[in-house]
Amino acid sequence: MKIKLQQAEETFGPEQALNSDLLIGIDDERISFAVMSAGHQLLALSEILTGPEDLETVCRTNPLLSYSYKRVRIRVQTRKFTFIPAEVFAEDQLKDYARFVQPQQASDLLFSRVPGFEIRNLVAVETAWQQTLKSYFPEAAITSQIDPFLCGVARRNPESGFSWHFNLGPGAFEAALVREGKLLFCNLFEIGGPDDFN
Repeated sequence: MKIKLQQAEETFGPEQALNSDLLIGIDDERISFAVMSAGHQLLALSEILTGPEDLETVCRTNPLLSYSYKRVRIRVQTRKFTFIPAEVFAEDQLKDYARFVQPQQASDLLFSRVPGFEIRNLVAVETAWQQTLKSYFPEAAITSQIDPFLCGVARRNPESGFSWHFNLGPGAFEAALVREGKLLFCNLFEIGGPDDFN
């Protein structure tokens, strides 16, 4: 486990945390988190180069994660997600939908409503990750990386014509195609490096 970056305002402590949001990101190579004030000011930031297998240790030992926050949102980077139109989605059919995301044996299925589009995002999250996260952050909203991306797409989407949207990240990028407010395509693509775009 290697801390790549950690910074926080000198005055940041438990009192400020109560009025702030904690944002956590997890992928195969890193666990990162940021603390945002009610006015969307960055108060603290940390990136730890480690895999999700060290999640419990990070939660237990990092002082920023020991505070109580107003809201906690957790984003898990995964390819195990799919979309289901809202008009046909039924929560009691989650097990039937599981075949679309092909979860591992030890995975839980989560779903979320994607604001701006009439779809539900179904995602498989490893049970061990979810149990660890819920034990430290019981009220947290856990989603895949696609949810915040599509929320941004919906806010910036023109009402007419076609528009492409991209979110570039380390090792992967997301792409979405929207026409007249309707999501036509969205997927996650893994990349080895910048040369993959040539």
